[in-house]
Amino acid sequence: TNIEESDSTQTIVITGQNFDSGATALLVGSGGNITPTTSTRNTSSQITIVYSGSDAITTDTGPYDVKVTNSTGLAGTLDDALTLDDAPNWSTAAGSLGTVIEDIAMSTLTVAATDPEGASVTYSVTSGALPSGTSLGSSNGQITGTPNVSDTYNSSGVTHNFTVTANDGTGNTTPRAFSILRKWQDGS
Repeated sequence: TNIEESDSTQTIVITGQNFDSGATALLVGSGGNITPTTSTRNTSSQITIVYSGSDAITTDTGPYDVKVTNSTGLAGTLDDALTLDDAPNWSTAAGSLGTVIEDIAMSTLTVAATDPEGASVTYSVTSGALPSGTSLGSSNGQITGTPNVSDTYNSSGVTHNFTVTANDGTGNTTPRAFSILRKWQDGS
């Protein structure tokens, strides 16, 4: 009942009866017919359609009807059979989240994304790293703590680059690149 937007190959198995040897299937969205990359009649009771490559469904025009057409022209449609599970959408812009000061408790920084279907979104750092002494709240996207890297002073500060991935819990993820500039307190 659900097509994963993040899948590069989307396979849908349709079961029914009396599919003749030339039967084909496709999806119908609000924008019209969506022709699959392949439509294969496996048996008189099963057809497999595949959307892959540039045919993969990534824009939601659903819910989607499933339409099967026999070689005689006889057709049947199952209305609102499938939906597209969209990946989370970021509301926090990519790039710098701000500046923090070494050994000073930082103000909370928050990253936020929403799931188009309304599911709860979780967050994780999937590449790079936050400054030592800070952490990302998995359920709320809040970065908190006291940066305490204890490295060599740099008058320009040190930029920490990292990627946070938003996950909708159904396998759809959306990564976004962020950075935090860490500086030292004046006079230290």
